Amino acid sequence: EPAKIEEEWWGGENRNVDKSIKPFRITWSNE
Repeated sequence: EPAKIEEEWWGGENRNVDKSIKPFRITWSNE
């Protein structure tokens, strides 16, 4: 589970977000 979800436009590859909604950038707690 992500420790923090930042609402910003992120064109990266994110396997944990529904890109049809919005490309969120996820900051992991163990990272």
